[in-house]
Amino acid sequence: MKTIRCAVQHEIAKRKGSRFISAAWPLAGSPDAVSELVKQHIETQRAKFPSANHHCFAYTTMDGRELCSDDGEPHGTAGRPILASLQRAELVDVCVVVTRIFGGVKLGPGGLIRAYGAAAQEVLEQAEIVELVPTKLLHLRTPFSYVDVVKRACTHFVAELISQEYAQDAKLTVRVPTHLVSEFVGFVNSKSSGRVEIEEI
Repeated sequence: MKTIRCAVQHEIAKRKGSRFISAAWPLAGSPDAVSELVKQHIETQRAKFPSANHHCFAYTTMDGRELCSDDGEPHGTAGRPILASLQRAELVDVCVVVTRIFGGVKLGPGGLIRAYGAAAQEVLEQAEIVELVPTKLLHLRTPFSYVDVVKRACTHFVAELISQEYAQDAKLTVRVPTHLVSEFVGFVNSKSSGRVEIEEI
């Protein structure tokens, strides 16, 4: 099975004045965690493109779950073409959101299907494809002094730092190969004297 290594964004040529901006992200975690990640990705696009009319999406997971949404476009003209692009590429644990900013001219069902399909296909062509290694997502909350410990653990255990948020302390989300989770957690706990809070999602 294959997935994408990291997030990527792409915009296709305008279709009768309408802009189609596509973004793809890797997914991981429990069904609830995946649903929450997808919601976050959609909200990210809403914030980036507040004038957009539609944020249509599809995702697939390693355990066979698939979901797509037309987000107000005519039924079957947006979510299904996006999902079909994921299926043709044989990708799993990937979410694609295609944002449309209306250009004033209706495209019709056929035009919408072609545009959403092209937007999804082209963003996936921009992505780095990798063989899928089963992983788990960990949320870590740590004092700033131990952020480097977490980053060293990521390097040592081939884990990916997905997100970082800094306020009174640091909140990190890390994707860790499933077979290395125990060692990753043990390393962080040992080097931080247990000061890093770790939650598996």
